Amino acid sequence: MNLRPLTFREEREMRHSFELYDLKGQGYIVKEDALKIMQVLGYKMTKDEVALLNSFKSDRGPIVVSSSDPLPPQEISYDQFKEFYSYKLGKMSDKDKYKASFKLMDVDSKGFITVQNLKRVLNHELQLNISDQLLDDMLRECGSQIPKHYKDAGLRVDQVTEQQFGKMMKKYQKMIRD
Repeated sequence: MNLRPLTFREEREMRHSFELYDLKGQGYIVKEDALKIMQVLGYKMTKDEVALLNSFKSDRGPIVVSSSDPLPPQEISYDQFKEFYSYKLGKMSDKDKYKASFKLMDVDSKGFITVQNLKRVLNHELQLNISDQLLDDMLRECGSQIPKHYKDAGLRVDQVTEQQFGKMMKKYQKMIRD
């Protein structure tokens, strides 16, 4: 499996998502929940990727859920999920990553994100502590480039579409690399 090292932020996002489903804090979740995590984070799963995820074998002994259901749920450990997650991210293009990030922030599925969406995801969920001023500036920069047909449809300067978000992220990554 071709793995890509996760950035600090990617690992934090992945760990936080995993822990939401690992209610007992044992380092394991059922595979169905692993698929839900990937979907919630905006990653489309192919049949081959689902098969790959299902091929992971639990390193714990068998678990009996109840006497009426002798088949234990299919589990995946944190390390196995991390391995799968880094594999999935390594296969994705930057455009796909931006799209997934946008979907994560567009909690109301309105087709745009706001400062409040960014604050919730970046500062509260990912704990990045980005200043309100920087978030406002980022959105205003994107919003100032709103095409006329969006303005006519009522899109405000403090609302960013998926396309604008992708451009902003591409520009931000270029600034980091330079």
